[in-house]
Amino acid sequence: MTTSKTGRRWLVGPEDGAEHLLLDRLELRTGRVVGLHKHDGEEAHVVLSGTVRFYVDGVLRVCGPGEVGFAPIGSEHGFRALSDAALVTVREQRLGSIAILLEPDGSRREIPIYRNGPPWSNEPPAGTDVTPNAEIEAIYRTTAHLI
Repeated sequence: MTTSKTGRRWLVGPEDGAEHLLLDRLELRTGRVVGLHKHDGEEAHVVLSGTVRFYVDGVLRVCGPGEVGFAPIGSEHGFRALSDAALVTVREQRLGSIAILLEPDGSRREIPIYRNGPPWSNEPPAGTDVTPNAEIEAIYRTTAHLI
């Protein structure tokens, strides 16, 4: 089990012998938004405490403790903490991620994002760097009003 600076704590991953499954616990402060994005795999967020609003393919759903926000393969999804909250995320390892950027004129762009590699995401392609967190957050802010 590993804890990161962002309040994320790995619960199950490759170091536990998992080849496909990844579980992590994430602590969220009120107002924290993860903007619209999509993956090439499935992802579920189990709310342990607090209240979280999930957006999945245009549908908003508020979840409390014991409820789940589920994002099928390829679905546009994101979430906002309506109160301090804790989630457990269940997902596949090495998911490719595409962030949705909303331009001021209303047009949309899909931007591949790369984290620090496995197990959370795929390795960036040769000649491509890891996407800085500040850049990911700036992209997420463009869709925050939808969540």
